[in-house]
Amino acid sequence: MEILYLEPCRGHGGGGAMMVARFSVKLTPYLQLHNLRLLETPNGPKVHFPAITGGGGKVATMDPSYARQIAESAMAAYHRRLTIADTDIDAA
Repeated sequence: MEILYLEPCRGHGGGGAMMVARFSVKLTPYLQLHNLRLLETPNGPKVHFPAITGGGGKVATMDPSYARQIAESAMAAYHRRLTIADTDIDAA
């Protein structure tokens, strides 16, 4: 799994969640998900997925533990990006 793109942003996700970033992830060499939203919740990071559809227009599901792994990877990338931005501001 690789975070391809991450853009910090702010917004309310509802239910006490705060959207902190939009991102794209490469899950396999042939599968990428784009325009995902990273949410910071009281219960840890969560990912809001756009509609994931399979063959025949049926909605595909994802194993919750795998979704949690994606959320944790994206949150780590988000914190790294904030740290780099803070370092750049301090240097200026």
